[in-house]
Amino acid sequence: MRHLYAALLAGCIVASVPSAAEAQLGIGRKIKNAATRAAGVESGGNESVRTGNVRFNDQVLEITEARLAQFMKGLEAETQMAARVEAQDTEGIERSNKRAQDDYDRKNDEYQKKSEAWDRCARPIEERSSSQMQAYGASAVDSVALQKVAERIKAAQQRGDMTELRRLADSVGSASMAVANKGQAMAQSSNDEVARTCGARPVEPERPTLQTMLTFHDVRRAGLDASGFDDAQYSIMRERIVPFVVSGGKNSGGMIYTEAEAAALSAQLAALSKYAEVLKSY
Repeated sequence: MRHLYAALLAGCIVASVPSAAEAQLGIGRKIKNAATRAAGVESGGNESVRTGNVRFNDQVLEITEARLAQFMKGLEAETQMAARVEAQDTEGIERSNKRAQDDYDRKNDEYQKKSEAWDRCARPIEERSSSQMQAYGASAVDSVALQKVAERIKAAQQRGDMTELRRLADSVGSASMAVANKGQAMAQSSNDEVARTCGARPVEPERPTLQTMLTFHDVRRAGLDASGFDDAQYSIMRERIVPFVVSGGKNSGGMIYTEAEAAALSAQLAALSKYAEVLKSY
């Protein structure tokens, strides 16, 4: 797992910074240049820290010591998550996942074959039972008799004969219950015959729960969550801070800071420097 994190991050592109924010920052550069600097190549030569006016908004936040402390919480979380990424036994996880998947595939192949065989055995019995139940249902429903009962119910209603209505309702209910019980008994008989002849229906195997490996995205998410900034704020602040920190406070890498921002960065440079590697990682 050694150096996996660095290798992953070296190939990642920095989140896009809105073009409006670029104009407000006065930096007018492409994301490719930011990625070059993040990889440790300074594009500004030996230029000094540049100061001037910066237009701030809800994404381009002023760099203050309080916000730097907030930002460093994100960097610390990234550092800790990166260590977890580094510590992963990726080969072991892959082997374990492959074993689990291969075992599932084998069991599922067996299940599919058994299921097809069970269906071939059960289908004739179920089709015969269905035909018998349909025939019974047709014979049990006497349309003429039902029409006569309906007429008697209507006549009883017109007379207001509640006793007759209850008797007729009980009679219809009893007949319906008898039909339902007969149908249920026929269905149960079919199920019993299937079980005797074909055995129990095969049970589909459960899909395995594969181990998930931590990635660069977990590192990034850890930093965002811990910092409290949103994605754009975190990305822009990071990009503005990187050249100052990696140059030891000697270079702004084309960035412009206000005098107050430069002072805040200088005051926190020692604290920020411990995160230089994670800052350069993407």
